Amino acid sequence: MGAFVRLIPLALSSALFAGPDRLSAQDQPVRPTWAQVGFSVMGAQSTGELSESNAFGLGLEVAGRVFWGGSDRLALRVSVGVADYGWDGGAICIRLRIACPVHQREITNSITFLELGPELSWPTGNVRPYLNASVGFAGLGTSERIKEAFSDFVLETGLYSHNTSSLGVGGGVDVKVGKGQNPLVISFGVQYHRFGWVRHLPREAVVENPDGSYSLSPVATRANLITYRVGAAVRVPG
Repeated sequence: MGAFVRLIPLALSSALFAGPDRLSAQDQPVRPTWAQVGFSVMGAQSTGELSESNAFGLGLEVAGRVFWGGSDRLALRVSVGVADYGWDGGAICIRLRIACPVHQREITNSITFLELGPELSWPTGNVRPYLNASVGFAGLGTSERIKEAFSDFVLETGLYSHNTSSLGVGGGVDVKVGKGQNPLVISFGVQYHRFGWVRHLPREAVVENPDGSYSLSPVATRANLITYRVGAAVRVPG
């Protein structure tokens, strides 16, 4: 993964100086700027310390690309995504007046991110492989839900949240499946998100006190994430 991370910025920067023709400024045709927008379903796999307590999760992403001067190779990519992944926190006892019924506690982590950066692609017919790099921001949130065992929902409350920076690298392939001016494109991709240090709530950090209140002991870690995407995109008319 480290070699892959170092290789992508090099490939992106080299594209700035590459081109099929070297025409003079007056001979170079003026080509219009065009854009593409897409929607993807994500699988999310946390890495590092978070992977020890978090399951594989699901999420959604909306991404846009802007190609300047009619370029088919170099674009600015902007993406917004959210992914949820969590675990079952196990059984706890909520004390009532005359009984102590067993309840189930579920703790869920979610990450929301906004990233932008250059994307380099190599269109070959209906297939377009691509690589990208990005910077941005992310927010990690932890929530807890308590419900009766084998019964209805009882209580849900947000517990903790933290914001951090984000770096990303990734790649994938677009496959054109439609015809015409604005064809449909099916997109497959993988993205590695390196977030800064965050404080989150692992399972053992949320403790119920005898009086029914909670004690929280956040833990600092890197909330790095690998996302796997499949979605569709279309060219924006204009």
